[in-house]
Amino acid sequence: MAMPNRINGQGRKKTTQSLGFYLECNADSDSKAWSCQASAEFRLRNQKDGPDIVKETQHRFYCKENDWGFGNFISWNEMMDPEKGYVKDNSILLEVKVVADEPDGVR
Repeated sequence: MAMPNRINGQGRKKTTQSLGFYLECNADSDSKAWSCQASAEFRLRNQKDGPDIVKETQHRFYCKENDWGFGNFISWNEMMDPEKGYVKDNSILLEVKVVADEPDGVR
């Protein structure tokens, strides 16, 4: 069974600026009984010839924790540095690869 997923990227301002990068699972469901174990590989693609930024995580998604990821995936200054190669034509490329178990409690 497939569950709807979304990728969320957002700028964060605390003491330093950074990119927050999250995977959201089954966000529009009203059910309180579902859950799904998943592993995910989050990637900020390099648009030059440098390395991508890659971080991995595992999480059990359920109604009260339906998103998971990284609040400080990369500092804003590093991401915006033209020499690093992450920004091209005022855009970045975000990618998430997800491997998920069969969800529980979904009809």
